[in-house]
Amino acid sequence: MSEENNKPQEAEVNPTLQEGQEKQNTEATADKAEGGGKKKSAAQKPKAESSSALKSVGLAACKRHGLKQVWVASDGQAFAQESDAKAHAANLQSKDIIKITAK
Repeated sequence: MSEENNKPQEAEVNPTLQEGQEKQNTEATADKAEGGGKKKSAAQKPKAESSSALKSVGLAACKRHGLKQVWVASDGQAFAQESDAKAHAANLQSKDIIKITAK
């Protein structure tokens, strides 16, 4: 074998990719400087806004499955059993569940 085949090949650098990565790094640094680096996620919505959304999810689940009541976890998952909702919520950042009764 020749020595050329034994040499590790150098990876080609894509200048466009590098520019994109630098731009992302610059934007991330600017975001951290402006607002502390963390953006509000869906779990950090104001309670009134998120609870109304969860209530509508619960009402829809009651109607669709013919249930009198459901428990909805903070991620929007509805459960017919309170214990199932609590078990699911134990793995979430917000462990809140709400009880929704069909109208």
